Amino acid sequence: MAIQVMVPKEGSIESCVLTRWIYKAGDKVDEGDLLCEVETDKSTFDLEAPGAGTLLEIFYGDGSEVPVLTTVAVIGDPGEDYSALLPKKKPAKNTAAAESKVSVKIPVEPFPSRSGFSSPRARMLAREKSVPISILKGSGPDGAVVEKDVRQWLSANQPLTPAAAEIAGKLGVNPPQYGTGIGGRVTTGDLKRSVAVSTRSDDEYIEIPISGIRKVTAEKMFVSVSTTAQYTLAANADAEKLLECRARFKASPMDLGMRDINITDMLLFATSRALSSYKELNCHFLGDEIRQFNCVHLAIAVETPKGLIVPVIREADRLAVKEISAEARRLAALCRDGKIQASDITGGTFTLTNLGAMGINMFTPILNIPQVAILGVGGIDLKPININGQVAFKNRIGLSLTVNHQVVDGFPAARFLRLLSDYIANIDLLMMI
Repeated sequence: MAIQVMVPKEGSIESCVLTRWIYKAGDKVDEGDLLCEVETDKSTFDLEAPGAGTLLEIFYGDGSEVPVLTTVAVIGDPGEDYSALLPKKKPAKNTAAAESKVSVKIPVEPFPSRSGFSSPRARMLAREKSVPISILKGSGPDGAVVEKDVRQWLSANQPLTPAAAEIAGKLGVNPPQYGTGIGGRVTTGDLKRSVAVSTRSDDEYIEIPISGIRKVTAEKMFVSVSTTAQYTLAANADAEKLLECRARFKASPMDLGMRDINITDMLLFATSRALSSYKELNCHFLGDEIRQFNCVHLAIAVETPKGLIVPVIREADRLAVKEISAEARRLAALCRDGKIQASDITGGTFTLTNLGAMGINMFTPILNIPQVAILGVGGIDLKPININGQVAFKNRIGLSLTVNHQVVDGFPAARFLRLLSDYIANIDLLMMI
């Protein structure tokens, strides 16, 4: 009996790109074999064979963007009828063939190099990685492009979609260094804009399509401000102990493994502990119910070349500051490398975003719905304070707490912010508990 191969639902993702099929139609596969590499706007994952048999047909090829829960292939016995398993959903678009309106006949083999010669291994790698081999300058005999030339190009440039690679090769143009596609991939649209910008200096503007992470962020932010009653409380906390602890961590013995603990890590630690006392801020608002969590799954905003990604530190209230620091670094690296998984960016109960390094003191963070609160962290500055009738200058850190008034009133939010300020002022003692 034939088995359908379906793209699974990963978190809140609605569509994905079938980056590369490992097997081709007619190949035999075993259950659990890696069939296809898949990318979403925020993560990557592998599509595995749900059963053993022959890969009878692949419905959507490399570069196709399809909605989740779409049947993309079928496995069974040669000759059996699988018409009942044909996909019922039309793909969102096919980036390999339909993303561009440029009419280009795509050849089976990559275009030849500028020298006219290329090695078989270079052609195979260029085909696999969608590299426009015709624009490469070869280092082999008589200027032939060899595998090393392709790998050097890949190390210095973002990958291309198959359609963009063919068009770049056809036109003999160098693609832009960065693209707007998933994982930084250069699309045909990027290619066309690059050519237009480089050849037309009289344009008053360029058009940048909203796609990928930026599109998801735009949609979520609009829904957030249009469906919730948001207000922001601002305060500043004594940051003297934060700076003292940071200096001690940096000077600590290497074998303690604490030199990488930074200000943000300590703020995450303090926030997780304060939320344990104010669980009404550690919630999801689901319209007709409030879901209050016992554990703090703390999300942290991470800037990447493709936009903002918010991974989640699970059970942060049960982790030591050293553990929080290590997990925050691990998640941030995955985000910036484009390897973060959907499971790492879902389930957060409270979010922290830090713009202090940019010289920002206070700002209005927007709720990461369905969460009901988000903490914005500003910079540390010397501020005048009254100590026994005398003016003294002390380091203070700016805090901006945005809350959904549908769930949390002003007084409990203010009390949480005051407790958090106390925890920050006494961070050295808090970390000893």
